[in-house]
Amino acid sequence: MPAGKLDSYLKLDGVLAALVVRDGTVQGEAGSPGADTGMLAVTLTLLMKESARIAGKVGGGRVSSVILEFGDKLLFVQAQNDSQFLVVITSPGISLTRLYRELGITRVKEGPGA
Repeated sequence: MPAGKLDSYLKLDGVLAALVVRDGTVQGEAGSPGADTGMLAVTLTLLMKESARIAGKVGGGRVSSVILEFGDKLLFVQAQNDSQFLVVITSPGISLTRLYRELGITRVKEGPGA
């Protein structure tokens, strides 16, 4: 993913950082993730692999995204292929509908305040 595309996510109100991770390594980064991105990449790669195992157990198919919410941050992880994914780190009040729209995800149901 081109660096300019990662920078475009920073224009969304509430987005703090965006990263592309491939095989446990950061391939691109924009913004301030506020974390050791190398360790984050390894940990999130493991999370996505384990999420795929869970999906297989419940018959859910391929994992497309995982959302982690913490006290002051939200991490959105979107699979791009089997070994690469996009991580967007935001403040917790971000509109997920707008973020999904920016990411080109169209299966999100529109609702009030979207």
